[in-house]
Amino acid sequence: MTEILTASVLSPIRRRRSLIPFVFPAAMLPVFAANAALVYFALQSSPGLVSDRPFEEGRTYNREIAAAAAQDELGWTAKLDAPTRAFITSPVFFEVTDRAGAPVTGLTIDLRVWRPVEAAPDIRIRLEEQHPGQYGAELALPLPGQWQLDLTARGSAEEYVIGRRIVVK
Repeated sequence: MTEILTASVLSPIRRRRSLIPFVFPAAMLPVFAANAALVYFALQSSPGLVSDRPFEEGRTYNREIAAAAAQDELGWTAKLDAPTRAFITSPVFFEVTDRAGAPVTGLTIDLRVWRPVEAAPDIRIRLEEQHPGQYGAELALPLPGQWQLDLTARGSAEEYVIGRRIVVK
């Protein structure tokens, strides 16, 4: 028995090298590659801003709330019909009545049509009164997709603003 102990004590023990120091960095490489790809595409893509001065426009929010309250006090009911097809000249109609249901006449109606997803030039038109309380104009949208319509109706002392998002095919 003493021979066996001495033989095992004197012979060198062979240890296997651990793979953990190599496996851990190899497992992290896909994470670093994915993060690098995300950073690259974030820096190369459009930031999605439509406005050149978003901070300044955001600071006017309290004025917009006060204007909305004043608009609600008018009691007007409005209807805006817009084109739904691109490349075709179609009518745009705006009809407005007061609290009693009588048509509101003598307004100056300005319409701004713009794309919320790209920095394309705005389309600005003025709607003319065709019948009492009914205003209209012709509009041809150059591209399909989402469009934002911002209509401002101004009277002698009042202002009425409507915003509508439409999808054009």
